[in-house]
Amino acid sequence: MLAVALYAAFSLLAVLTSSQKAAAVGDFARIALPFAFLWAGAGAFESGLSPAVLSWVLASYAVVPVITGALQAAGIVDPVEGAVGSPGGVMRVTGLYQHPYDIAMRCSVAFPFALSLGMSLRRRPVRYAFLVWGVVLALAGTAALVRTCAVAIFGQIVTWLLLYRRRFLALSVIGLSVASVIVVPPFRAIVTEAWRPIREGAIYELGTGRAWLFVAQFSAFNASSLFGKAFGHGLHMVPSLNVEYAPIPAVALGSVDLGEGNIGAHDQYLRALTETGIFGLLALLAILARAAWLVARAWRLHKHEPVGDFAAATLVLVLSVSVTGLSYQPLDQPAVTWPLLLAIGYAASAMGRPRDNRAN
Repeated sequence: MLAVALYAAFSLLAVLTSSQKAAAVGDFARIALPFAFLWAGAGAFESGLSPAVLSWVLASYAVVPVITGALQAAGIVDPVEGAVGSPGGVMRVTGLYQHPYDIAMRCSVAFPFALSLGMSLRRRPVRYAFLVWGVVLALAGTAALVRTCAVAIFGQIVTWLLLYRRRFLALSVIGLSVASVIVVPPFRAIVTEAWRPIREGAIYELGTGRAWLFVAQFSAFNASSLFGKAFGHGLHMVPSLNVEYAPIPAVALGSVDLGEGNIGAHDQYLRALTETGIFGLLALLAILARAAWLVARAWRLHKHEPVGDFAAATLVLVLSVSVTGLSYQPLDQPAVTWPLLLAIGYAASAMGRPRDNRAN
């Protein structure tokens, strides 16, 4: 909670130092307010809410995205106007969302809790139904063809199997994933597109332009004052700084027309470093590290109990979101942070409590 308070304080200071106050206030609301769900999760545990009930809610989080994605894949609905296409020229499922990331990340959030129910529920038909739902979520999340989320879901599967000592299955999943990249045309296309900038020497196109975004943010950090390094340039300043410090002259001079969404941070940690400084970044890292430790401790203390399976699902989600932050900003999205923080609050509250046999 101290790390949360510090991160909120540094983010509030970044509102005051930002030159775009209105947008910064909106960013602060999206970043700081979802932390209230930590208390909501803790309250749910203290009130005796079954972990299966909360898992059911979280596993259902992607029902609407999956349905709309299936309707698009079947040709019943068309993508909404302005939907983001694929840099590899292959169809990406967006459903009724503008960006395929919205479907993929919601599937990634729901996936481990579907596995949790498949492990902990007593009635076999219901358990098997949730395991099948987990497979659907994994397939829908990768069908969006968002490389970051596909890697996250792959990591979730492998991590879950390793937590439960299913090493052979984990190796099988790794082999199957490698084979799918080679054999399945859409997967092969997005991997080929990811490799193309390196093959052609167009390094700044790496990661659909993320390379030059990262260089610009490091340049802005190096050029900042001591106060700027410590506390950042202010919230919502990354887009303008990326243009100002762009390593590509065409971007810096404005001769290339880029929307603000394409010149954001595209890295959770660089965004925190640029806008809230070293102290803000350290507070964010402390939150993630402490959350992972508490949830892992709860899982070890409550193995073979429903609350232990819930803690395992939460740990898998915390780790995958932390990795996803290397190429996106999931913790700035309330659609990700409220279920994540709700689960952390619930699972962390079980840490150090006596073993119990709560009904599932």
